[in-house]
Amino acid sequence: MGIPHLLTHLQPYAVDHPLPGTSLIIDGPSLAYHIWHLCSRSQDAQPSHALLVKSCIAWLEALQRNGAEITAIYFDGFLPPSKRPVRMDRLLKTTLKLRALHQTNPGSCPEQYVAELDDATAGFRKASDHRREPAHIPAFLVPAIIEGLRASDFGLVLHLVPGEADVYCAQHALERGGCIATTDSDLLVHDLGSGSVIMFWSLEVLTPDDGSTPAQTLSTPRFTPADIAKRLKIDPAKGGLRRFAYELSHSPNASLPKIVDTCGKPVAKPAAFESWCRPYAPLAVGMMIEAKGYAGHLGEHLDPRVSEMALQAISLTDRILPVTFSNERREISPEEPSIFLPTLLDCPARTSAWQESLYVREAALTVFHSCYPPRWDHAREFRRTLNVASKGTKIRIIDPHQSLPKLLDVLVDILDNTSTTMGNHPEFILVAHLQLDKLYFENAAETVKIFFGDAGQDKLLSSVRDFLSRPKSSVSPTDWTTVHLAAQLQATYYSWRFFAQILPLVRPAYHPAERYSQLLFKLQTHLDKRLPPLTEYPTPSSTIETLHRLEAAGLIPKISGSGPATPESTGKKRKQEKKKAEPAAKTRRVSSNPFDLLSEE
Repeated sequence: MGIPHLLTHLQPYAVDHPLPGTSLIIDGPSLAYHIWHLCSRSQDAQPSHALLVKSCIAWLEALQRNGAEITAIYFDGFLPPSKRPVRMDRLLKTTLKLRALHQTNPGSCPEQYVAELDDATAGFRKASDHRREPAHIPAFLVPAIIEGLRASDFGLVLHLVPGEADVYCAQHALERGGCIATTDSDLLVHDLGSGSVIMFWSLEVLTPDDGSTPAQTLSTPRFTPADIAKRLKIDPAKGGLRRFAYELSHSPNASLPKIVDTCGKPVAKPAAFESWCRPYAPLAVGMMIEAKGYAGHLGEHLDPRVSEMALQAISLTDRILPVTFSNERREISPEEPSIFLPTLLDCPARTSAWQESLYVREAALTVFHSCYPPRWDHAREFRRTLNVASKGTKIRIIDPHQSLPKLLDVLVDILDNTSTTMGNHPEFILVAHLQLDKLYFENAAETVKIFFGDAGQDKLLSSVRDFLSRPKSSVSPTDWTTVHLAAQLQATYYSWRFFAQILPLVRPAYHPAERYSQLLFKLQTHLDKRLPPLTEYPTPSSTIETLHRLEAAGLIPKISGSGPATPESTGKKRKQEKKKAEPAAKTRRVSSNPFDLLSEE
């Protein structure tokens, strides 16, 4: 991130300041990746999501103990289309890195990618510390830290904003002053007024010269853009430090005196300079107020990716964020919304681990668009890519008037039945999902076909049953089969999390007495009570133990056929079940069999 060489040129103009008394504005994504680096010193294991969350909270608490006041923590809730090339480039690099890992280790995944570290304590980095590039970015790094911070005292100052976090950090500093903590040098280009910037990686632990041992005091070089521009004699009327960064971006090898000299002359291409400066412009009047309303209401429970998907619906943004999206409405409301899914550690030789839970996300999008027109016919998911020009994977959005009430009936019925069997069992959602998969193999009602779409045989239940057919002694956490299955489980849990977070966005659109609203309420109640936190998502090691334990308890369904039953056989089966289930009286009762619900006209 940032403009190459900008910090190198400006480092001599940073002024060392102790932290006590500092009002800190935290760039949330930068914080998450900084904590990841702090926890990634081990060469033998990856930091677990639980360790990352615990370390993040401990690190922020240490800043407070050293006298800093954390006034706000901002996280991205939406990235504009202009960021698409950067995102695609990162996705390509991650995909190529995963492919190279598999090609180098075709037999099994290296243990350091699979083993997790839970008991390390993140400390403050010293300049002498060696910073290695960690093996693999945890799939749910940012959302896990957001989830953990929301449950802590820091939840009061956490804001998921309808845009990029750095822009809102800069606006906060401009309006109220303070010091932004980040790893992104781009923040030096924003108009911060009297505000300043510190880099996470520059924090140092200071000890007093007299040998006493009071509480540790943190100090760090502080960049104040307005002061630096003044010391460099760059006229604010000619762009100040923003002009310096612009000239540097076009002449990255130029010396500092040369760049400063250029800044004293008229801009060679005024239109190009104006366009380059646009992303760094202060927010329009009213946008901070809208952001606070969004962060404190709709966005307070959302994952960043759910937030980004929702904010591509023009009917929603028109209603709650009219100022924020007024100038970019056409650009940010494409005919096909884009969803960038977390990058899982799965086997690149196989179909993406996201495929088996696709129908859950399709159902979630269908529910969302049932009340936020104009309705999209499809969306685009980005999982892996070998081409930055890729358009992603096209996913359906089912016609909500066609079968949505029946689908919700099926989902609620499955969850009700699973609740009767399992209560609040930790693997409740997994078992319920496997029961849904079973419908695919044993029922061919039209609603099932619509629900499962063209997913074919890619079902989690198939993968689980294949895995359990192998002798337990022959499986290992480092087997690519195990690694991939663990990723499939993670994707399944996250897809239901995606669905659960959409429900509060749509329920207010319906009257509580409506059948549809009641089904949504039941569905949300089940998911809210039983979805595990991101820190408890399956790992390759836990996947082996969990699946064998569930199998021993008889909780994993068996597949009675190799695929969906034929319509004729399914019809006979339904008639037989109906005849057995109905009493002699004509009074109809509610069936607990999801097959009956699916066959209703």
